[in-house]
Amino acid sequence: MIRVATFNLWYSVEHRAERTTAALAILHEEDADVLCLQEVTPEFLERTLAEPWVREKYSISHKDAQSLGVMKYATVMLSKLEVLGYSSHDLPSFMDRRLIVGSFRVHGYDVLVATVHLESEAQVQSRQQQMACMHEWLGEKKKPYIIAGDFNFGTNAVENQSLPSYSWHDMWAQLQPHEDGFTRDTATNLLLRGQYPDGLQARFDRVITHSTKGSTCVLEPCEIKRLGLNAVSPELPDVHPSDHYGLAATVSMLSQEQHARRTRQSRCSIQ
Repeated sequence: MIRVATFNLWYSVEHRAERTTAALAILHEEDADVLCLQEVTPEFLERTLAEPWVREKYSISHKDAQSLGVMKYATVMLSKLEVLGYSSHDLPSFMDRRLIVGSFRVHGYDVLVATVHLESEAQVQSRQQQMACMHEWLGEKKKPYIIAGDFNFGTNAVENQSLPSYSWHDMWAQLQPHEDGFTRDTATNLLLRGQYPDGLQARFDRVITHSTKGSTCVLEPCEIKRLGLNAVSPELPDVHPSDHYGLAATVSMLSQEQHARRTRQSRCSIQ
């Protein structure tokens, strides 16, 4: 099993200290194997690196604020797994977007976990180019992989139509097809209303799985839920940890033989 959490933390200074405390408490409680974080500010990174539970259990893709890049925030990964290496790949971007990839060994299997924050707003073509680059880079490794992050488009967007062509499996759509699972929702998250006075309900944040043909294992989605649904404190009932909701997902790793056996059993039960 691999448990992955992803959270866009919102770089705004609005109630930053309280939101940082709440977000770190959520991540600590989730105790995920891999943490994929977007919009990590230097201040948030410093707080994270100082947390005893982080120092005790996790490796991290960025060691200090200077490594975050030229923007006021960046994408960062932490992991409790056996690390074979972290890498950073520049994406075609006006916003210094990068794909952060962790290569891990889990129960004898090699697996990749990537985190990304795709281009914001009405940059459809840029996001499509970024996804194509991600597909190419990750595919070259010939390993199963997970992508967790902020894709910046909803389920009705043009970009969403590319997922099947890459054999990318959206875990929320697979496991909870009858639930909207909005991760940006002005109906429930007041932090977002100032940005979208006309309202917004969309599932921007995703956990994607991809199993390469011929690889030693197959990734099978098990469960997924949203994070950060509650206010940071009773004293601040209108303040959530972020203007996004995060996700926590569990993925099973099956050998090719186990996967084939489950597939046969599933077909038999349908018949």
